Amino acid sequence: MEEAMSVRMSRWVAIGVVFAFFLPLLFRGAVIAAHDNRLELGLPGTSEADPSNRKFSDQTAIFIPEIQQHLHGKRAGWLSLWNPYVEMGRPVHHVSGSSKAYHLFHLLSLMIDDPFVLYTILIVVAIVLSVLFGHLFFEALGFPPTVCFVASLGLGLGVFSAYWLTFALFLWTLAWSLGLLWCITRFLESPGPGWGSGVAFMVHSLLLSGYPQQIVLHAYFIVGFGAYQAWRSGRSMGDALRRILMLGLCGALGVLTVAPVYLDLALALSRSARLDPGSEFFLSVLPRLDGWRDLVVFLGQVFDAFWYGNPIDPGHPLRFDGISLTPVPAALALASLVSWRRLWPIQFLVLVSLLANTVPGVFRFGVEHAGLGLSRFNPLAGMQIPIFLLAAHGLDRAMRGESISRWGLVMPGIVAGGIAVLGLAVSGVPFDVANVAIGLSLLSATVWLLWAPRTWLAVGLALASVLFYSARLPLSRPLESIAMTSPLVERLRALTPEGSRFAWVGPGRRLIPSNEEALVGIPSIHAYDSLSSRAYQDWVLRVSRVGTRESGRYFLRVAGTRRLFGHEFPFTGIAAILSEGKIRDERVEQVDRRIHRVRQTPRLEAQVVRFQAAGNGATASFGTFEEARTLPIERLSDEGDRISFRLTPSKRETLVFLSQQYHPQWRATAGTTPLPTPIVNGFYQGILVPPDTGQIEVRFRPFARWSWIPQVFFMLLFAWLSGYRIWTRRKGGSPIDSHGRRKADVSRAWRGCGMDG
Repeated sequence: MEEAMSVRMSRWVAIGVVFAFFLPLLFRGAVIAAHDNRLELGLPGTSEADPSNRKFSDQTAIFIPEIQQHLHGKRAGWLSLWNPYVEMGRPVHHVSGSSKAYHLFHLLSLMIDDPFVLYTILIVVAIVLSVLFGHLFFEALGFPPTVCFVASLGLGLGVFSAYWLTFALFLWTLAWSLGLLWCITRFLESPGPGWGSGVAFMVHSLLLSGYPQQIVLHAYFIVGFGAYQAWRSGRSMGDALRRILMLGLCGALGVLTVAPVYLDLALALSRSARLDPGSEFFLSVLPRLDGWRDLVVFLGQVFDAFWYGNPIDPGHPLRFDGISLTPVPAALALASLVSWRRLWPIQFLVLVSLLANTVPGVFRFGVEHAGLGLSRFNPLAGMQIPIFLLAAHGLDRAMRGESISRWGLVMPGIVAGGIAVLGLAVSGVPFDVANVAIGLSLLSATVWLLWAPRTWLAVGLALASVLFYSARLPLSRPLESIAMTSPLVERLRALTPEGSRFAWVGPGRRLIPSNEEALVGIPSIHAYDSLSSRAYQDWVLRVSRVGTRESGRYFLRVAGTRRLFGHEFPFTGIAAILSEGKIRDERVEQVDRRIHRVRQTPRLEAQVVRFQAAGNGATASFGTFEEARTLPIERLSDEGDRISFRLTPSKRETLVFLSQQYHPQWRATAGTTPLPTPIVNGFYQGILVPPDTGQIEVRFRPFARWSWIPQVFFMLLFAWLSGYRIWTRRKGGSPIDSHGRRKADVSRAWRGCGMDG
């Protein structure tokens, strides 16, 4: 069939659709936000003008506070390193694309200082890159422009991306994985430093911004795809192995460039309880299927979840986690079954993921033996790229007009639609008649497309899918409608002097959720951190009857006051307590319905005279401040990750106690002399000070502070490659990359004699 669009036109139209998708946000001055944050800060009511869903509260509980810390937190250098607001102090996170260690974040942070605006722009860029890289990937495989347009738009603006729009790390994983596949394909066509550098850069970007479990799932396809392409493109077995080796070295370079961040991540993992949380922890992500009816309903949702209403609505009657292909991509992907002899490896991978998503035993095996135990994530959600590659093959096979059975193309989609209708009948929950009619109409139009392919119809169905499904999912609101403070926050701020903390005690609705302390700028003892240290988890049991939850991930409230007001209380730095009830203890007084003030000024540091040290300065301990006898100490400066103190010189060795969590990467010096930094009382940070010392400096020295080196490296590398390419073109050739005979060979291998024979 003659193409109505050129490749370049198709690419630009696809990107134009993305900008049109986000145009309403620009006109409204809105940002991507799951809710208005009013309930979290103790404000009455909530905005009814814009839809909200607190299922996605991780945006304001994790991503936005972390961005706020990177933009406005105290720091001595270019990168924020220490977060004093949560968990009795912890390292700042540098993965998930919310750190200046990530190149795009660093670039945008130079121009934007609002965390919501910056996060929204990052989301838009991620979607644009998903569509662009997807289109380039399908181009590299030799698909015609219409197929590239339909498949790339479905990947970048599909239901999964639109549903999880508030979780940029999911979007980055998709974008950089597609970019990596594109670079792998081009590299195997014409091996050279240009595309090799692209592979390394894509790996670097993916590891810094993506979601770990999603990366693992994508890796299964990427590695298999790369090996297959190398085998098909090599002139001989030796040539194929040589290409695989070169490709592996390029990928290894990308891994090496994230070492500053991942060495710190490895240290955090080794100190946490996440190394072996148990398979049941991960099984909770699966849908609950108690019989064939539940299975049919789940498969119906995979086909079209909108039949039961808009799944972004908190009142949606069924559990939904973003896995819904919608009728057009589903029917196109199922049409690829006609080529099962050539496409069976991809189809098998998708089938295994579907089984892992529905059969707990299969998923448990994956958790224990196949790398699915990093974090909770639906296996089928990690198969977006293979599924849309199958959809591209199904559409391409139809549009090439080959002498194949049209019934073989359309029947799988019709059967899938029938299963979805059966799901409606057995679900026992209300359904949306209008959405069902739209879904069946789109299915009918897709069947028509497969039976009598037309370019305009394929493009129209791709746009209709975006309009009827994805465009109804984004959660957004005007920036000014998002609460950033409240009377409760301001009162609490006044009661917590610089560095002192608050604690939430007892049951009731948790105000200022854990991690949001960094957003409002008031420290607490609480945590929402998947990698909280085991020492912190043990410490929690010193102050609370009930410890952390989910392998240390949550510490939301103190249970009871007996332990809190015990021996540990003077060390905690707590200046205020939030509680729904009155706390009866002589050390606090109630100043508001929910707020109690601690009568005694908290001690955030102390110079201790009487203490016990052991292990060559690795540990230290003392009793109460009164028993230990303390000397005057003054905090001269505090830049977050660099703090200096004026001490009282003593004739004997003293111990500086800091009311924060111990971390092995804190370093202390007196002048140029390094000092031991022991863990005090099994949890707190300490510095052993030699006699007659009047001033010390402590600095947090993680590996992440060297993250500027990979950024400079890639900038110089691409500058050199660009300059060299310009120079060689002027001389009439391009020794770095060529796009001649080998490119045509690979495209034919994929579409013709290879996977799609």
